[in-house]
Amino acid sequence: MMRRVWPVAALLLLALTGPAEAADGCLFLESGNTWTLDSDCTIDASIVLPDGVTLDGAHHTIIAIDPANGAFRGGVIVNGGASASVTNTVISALMEGVRDFVFRALA
Repeated sequence: MMRRVWPVAALLLLALTGPAEAADGCLFLESGNTWTLDSDCTIDASIVLPDGVTLDGAHHTIIAIDPANGAFRGGVIVNGGASASVTNTVISALMEGVRDFVFRALA
């Protein structure tokens, strides 16, 4: 099993949402086509999965937050190829846009 750190900023090179500075990186253990999340992490830009990769969150949480320079754009985890999958992952959001939507829905 190979251990790699995939900072979200480096993954942004593949994203269509444009560059953003990551609040924190997510650490994945890579084995074949499976990336296993090593611990909870916080991001402010999409995680882009290469074609054919499965992200196994190992029941950890990925928390999406707004970047310092604006609102979070795009999906928390996105497919960078023809297919990818996500399993055993908790996704949470602490974003202004989400709060605005919830407050409007409750009003």
